[in-house]
Amino acid sequence: MGKFRLRGCPVSMLAAALLAACGGSETPPADPGTAATPAPAAQPVAAEAAPAPAPILVEGAGSIEVAETALREQRLFTPAGDNAFELFLLAMDRDPASQRVKDALTDLFPYAVLHVEQRTAARDADEARRVLGLMARAQPDAPALERLERGVEALERRLAAEAAQQQAAAARASAPAPAPTPAPQPAPAPVETAPATPPPAAAVPAPAPEPEPEPTPTPTPATAAAPVAQAPAPARPPRVLRQPSLRYPDQAMRQGIEGSVTLDFQINADGSVSDVRVIQATPQGVFEREAMSVVRRTRFEPPPEPTRARRTIEFSLGN
Repeated sequence: MGKFRLRGCPVSMLAAALLAACGGSETPPADPGTAATPAPAAQPVAAEAAPAPAPILVEGAGSIEVAETALREQRLFTPAGDNAFELFLLAMDRDPASQRVKDALTDLFPYAVLHVEQRTAARDADEARRVLGLMARAQPDAPALERLERGVEALERRLAAEAAQQQAAAARASAPAPAPTPAPQPAPAPVETAPATPPPAAAVPAPAPEPEPEPTPTPTPATAAAPVAQAPAPARPPRVLRQPSLRYPDQAMRQGIEGSVTLDFQINADGSVSDVRVIQATPQGVFEREAMSVVRRTRFEPPPEPTRARRTIEFSLGN
């Protein structure tokens, strides 16, 4: 596989703070000098409330250093409860007026959109739903939320329908088969008594005929064995005619993030590229968009017929 490499100048990572822990309380503590008043009786609710998310149990959660460590280690959205996006949300709960935290969340939001789209395409509804909930806390009025919500809901409906079909099929397979109905037995036929007959005279065996001589088989001419077809040699990938320059994502450069993306794509008969797919990305949700853009704009020597190829694009910061 061919490789693209871009080297840029290192940029100091954007200082960021953290916003809401999963399940963190936003209610300020009561003033110890204020006398407690009896709480009103709880009113009955129509439906049981959804369980609160598990709290973030990261040591030092709420400090800028913990969030920066998550960014340097490329833990942008995973694992749950210990990633940069959730830690920034926790810091926002503690200091809603922090402009540094707001800027960091704004920079991470486009990558969160891409992460939810990829998880939805991979049929990972739980992960897509989790990050979508974090995005709604970071930017409740973002235009992308409604579109992403429709995609996740459609995936959840498909998965629920498939699970119901599988359960029904399993129930049918485990159900005992009905016992076969025995066929009615026919009534026995009446037995007729035949008159006794004298035994036949012993038959004299006739002489066995002499065997005829077997004809000599005519030899068949030997046929030459068909030559074994040689396996065709693997076709060489078409030569690159024009390779556009690769742009390093601004957010990744500011945060000092490096990585690579492996793409599978089709080279058309005219040398253009189509049907670009991401095979692997490290880290996820950071470099895919730029990698797909540069491959789509690459031109190859026209092949005899459309063919598929793979390339790995590396994003590396120089010294």
